[in-house]
Amino acid sequence: MHSAKKLTRQAISMNSRYHAGLVAFKKRCTDYSSIKKFLDDVFEKQEFKAFLQTQSKVQIADIGCGDGAITEYLVKMLTGTTLHKIQLDVVEPINDYVALTKARLNPFRGLNFEVSYHPTRAEDYFQPLTAAQYDFVFSSHSLHLMPLTALDDIASALKPGGYFVVVIGARTSIMSTLKDLFVFQPAITGEDILRVMKEQHPEFEVEKTSQPSFLDLRGVDLPENKADLTEETKNILSLMVQKNIDDVDQAGYTKARQLILEKLEDGQLRLDNDGFVFRRSMRLN
Repeated sequence: MHSAKKLTRQAISMNSRYHAGLVAFKKRCTDYSSIKKFLDDVFEKQEFKAFLQTQSKVQIADIGCGDGAITEYLVKMLTGTTLHKIQLDVVEPINDYVALTKARLNPFRGLNFEVSYHPTRAEDYFQPLTAAQYDFVFSSHSLHLMPLTALDDIASALKPGGYFVVVIGARTSIMSTLKDLFVFQPAITGEDILRVMKEQHPEFEVEKTSQPSFLDLRGVDLPENKADLTEETKNILSLMVQKNIDDVDQAGYTKARQLILEKLEDGQLRLDNDGFVFRRSMRLN
């Protein structure tokens, strides 16, 4: 396996303003259904179900649980797919998100399901000690915050035959365009994940799908003057551009506002996402 150290593009650091924006973003996101449909398709794969049934204890890792809505759906799917014991490790550095996810998952805890929470970043959690530990690693809209070099340890954390399932923004998405306007190091996209996995980890088979989601901006005022922004809108925009909007000048705000207004349709902003299903070979060199 080749090293990914030559890849220098790093993830964007997030501060509290961005995380507040993420909460507001999720509240306004009207299309969790596209991610749920993607997971439904994964769980319908006969080889996926058969693989889980071969494990006496199914080991799962969820990278970046956010508000826990998708994690909860994932657990529902898992507990309905296998009668074996399930151990879920939630890797999430933000305590507020961990608290939200705990509240959603506590009702599932019992004889066949246990969950552990790891308040750290993926690039610090996955390491040689986690090698070949997991049957299934999942991440939805979180990998853009990590360095690409972390993919080495995440990929190595899969058992032979294990699955790495990812939902992440596409390069074509307006979110990527907005981030590239203001951030020196562009956000990681699905294109980057696919390229690195193909180059560095040829022992994985891959399936790719494209899926839209929509940000509901109905009722959100985007005034011409940046000084007139409400705090909620500042949070949403800070997330979208991956930079504190207070640190963006009027000219930059005007450019971002124009891009958003051009893409709006009936108050809905379409976001392009990539979905990947990577499966590690049963035979490792």
